[in-house]
Amino acid sequence: MKKSLKAFALLAVLAGLTSCGTVKTSVAVSAVSSTASSVAASSVESSVASSADSSVASSESSAVESSVSSETSSEASSEVSSASTVTAHTVDFAKIVASKTDGFFTATGCTPEAADIKTGGTSVVGASANHIITFTAEGAGTLLINAKSGSTGVDRAAYLAKPADNALGFTVVAYVILPGTGDATDNTKAAKVEKTFTVPAAGDYYILSNDGVTVYNLVATLDSSKASVTDDNDLTIPQADASIFNPLEAVPGMIPAAGAAYGSFGIVNNAAAGAYIKFNSGRSIDSQTAKARANCAYIPLDAAFTYTLAADDALGKTVTIYASCHDAEATTATMTMYKGTDTTGINADNTTLAFASQATKTLVGIGFSITAAATYTFKPSANIDIYYVTVA
Repeated sequence: MKKSLKAFALLAVLAGLTSCGTVKTSVAVSAVSSTASSVAASSVESSVASSADSSVASSESSAVESSVSSETSSEASSEVSSASTVTAHTVDFAKIVASKTDGFFTATGCTPEAADIKTGGTSVVGASANHIITFTAEGAGTLLINAKSGSTGVDRAAYLAKPADNALGFTVVAYVILPGTGDATDNTKAAKVEKTFTVPAAGDYYILSNDGVTVYNLVATLDSSKASVTDDNDLTIPQADASIFNPLEAVPGMIPAAGAAYGSFGIVNNAAAGAYIKFNSGRSIDSQTAKARANCAYIPLDAAFTYTLAADDALGKTVTIYASCHDAEATTATMTMYKGTDTTGINADNTTLAFASQATKTLVGIGFSITAAATYTFKPSANIDIYYVTVA
């Protein structure tokens, strides 16, 4: 009996222990299951977040790269576009020596050499084109010219011009004076001058000279995307000396019907007369035999030349005009001076002094005495070319 009880008790204890073990195991499994579930959820959330972050980062990175790429592409496109529309045409002397043109600049009636182009004389445009360089601009831009006077003792000029339907056949766009040394006996060479002109629009252009000049460089930098730009060339170069009229310092071209002023000097014009400043080969004048004068003012019959003596100027001056006849070599011309509103003419004796014929290369001046402050008008009896005027 006792043994049975002991056995029963032992069985009860074992059953209790087994029961306890089962409970603990269940709790442990439940806890593990819960933890696993939590970890799994956390893992999923982390995965989703990571995926989302990665997606956002990827999207942002893609956007940034796209933006940078777009900007870079835009800049590159802009640079390519800019580079493709601007061209610098630099004169190629070797090609011009070989065939008178380098494909852009063309020299007609000039003497091209390995490092320069000598225009060789006064430019002529039109059908008889001579001593001229031409080019066609595909757009607006600039023209750089480096040149010097072709004669040591003579000031000359180079011009940028466009074809025009007028007495000259062109309209000056810009110009530069090329100083000589001032003395033909001076062995010092005339200095080179470099100047950049604005090429205001696409089209045909002339590079002209009023007499022989030597061109050492030409560079036309043009933008084919610009049909035109503001023309900022300065054509208002004043007469350097108030007591001298030098046509070289006046822009070649037609004189307006209302006339034109050049410091103290002027040209009286009318629509029918058609006075203008023009190119002409140089003339020497009697008092300055070492320095020839190029360019002249064409004063036709019915036009006139003027000089104004201000009230505060010293009196007892002489106006000396160096001119020649404009037309046939056998023609002679006289000139009459008028003071203020006078119409009868004064210094009558001077009207008998004839200007030299067109063929004369050395000019003798005709002097007119000034005795009072006023505007004096000088009228020719025939068409004349005035090369130089002094007041002293």
